[in-house]
Amino acid sequence: MFELNCIYNGEPKHFKTQKALDVFATACPDLYEGPDTKTCCADSQILTLDSQLAVPRQLLKRCPSCFNNFLNLWCYLTCGTNMVHTTILSSTHKF
Repeated sequence: MFELNCIYNGEPKHFKTQKALDVFATACPDLYEGPDTKTCCADSQILTLDSQLAVPRQLLKRCPSCFNNFLNLWCYLTCGTNMVHTTILSSTHKF
């Protein structure tokens, strides 16, 4: 079962586990700023994102720049630190 993104209005934070930071460094290299990287996603979100990249990775492996563009789109939408400037929240639902 995959977790959905949740509302977060706080400051960017460090990942809680080294595993999440390592996955983030591989999955989102354009956002990775070293061991002190802060993002607006939780450990569970980056692990879910990484697990969902298997099919796109296979489909786009013949076009590395296409895959990089795809990665950037999802990484910035999931973990970007300036989403308040690029994303409009139109509704929420309780689970």
